[in-house]
Amino acid sequence: MEERNLQEQDQQRPRRPFTAYNIFFHLEKERVLQEQGQGFAAKIKTIDPVNRDLDMDAALRPTRYQHLVLPVKWYVPDPDKKRRLAIRKNRAPPHGIFTFVELSKMISSEWKRIDEETRT
Repeated sequence: MEERNLQEQDQQRPRRPFTAYNIFFHLEKERVLQEQGQGFAAKIKTIDPVNRDLDMDAALRPTRYQHLVLPVKWYVPDPDKKRRLAIRKNRAPPHGIFTFVELSKMISSEWKRIDEETRT
């Protein structure tokens, strides 16, 4: 009984905000995938300026990422991510291009070389 209450409390707590590296990783992953014809842009049918599922604040992003097509609130931590990952465990990457390890190595090497505008 007590363990269940702890789980409920854990679900109600606000999620920790992303760090600069978390945001960079997410943006860089989308950049790499969209350059390969995958990612969020490949999932939507048409890019409509009045589409409420798209993030329209591209001007606020670093110059390197202003061309990306992203979902609304892409920067908000997902409370259901752990549950979804538990279901997907031991599957191939959803995009089929890179494994997580390959993608992590590519992105971490970019993080070391990134300019100050993108880093902050």
